[in-house]
Amino acid sequence: ELTKEEADKIAQEQELAQKNKQQSEEQRKKDNSLLATYSSVNEITKLKNFELNQINQSIKTQIGNITDLKDKISQSNDILSSNPNNKKVKETLQDLQSKLTTANSILDENKKLLEDRKQKYQNDEARYVELLKEMATKK
Repeated sequence: ELTKEEADKIAQEQELAQKNKQQSEEQRKKDNSLLATYSSVNEITKLKNFELNQINQSIKTQIGNITDLKDKISQSNDILSSNPNNKKVKETLQDLQSKLTTANSILDENKKLLEDRKQKYQNDEARYVELLKEMATKK
């Protein structure tokens, strides 16, 4: 007859073993997907460079949009300072400020995406090399 502590310990060990088995299975699926997706590290690097260039271009475009919006906001503020009761300019200013907030959010999302994708490709490259080494030593 097992004590409660012994039974708890066995249950914990079984749970841990099941978790490890699940993690190993998930890693095996990821590895198989990685090997099926790419034919070489060079292919991963090329795709990484292409995707990062696309994101960088999007960031540059967004920075240009933000600069334009800030210029337009400045011009609207200049007009308002000489004519503070101009409703149309006030509405335009609110619209521009709303667009600026959205543009800044998009810029922040693109910067985060850039970092996430860099990390993903670095991990893929490193894991791909590990898998190739493992396969070479099994031969």
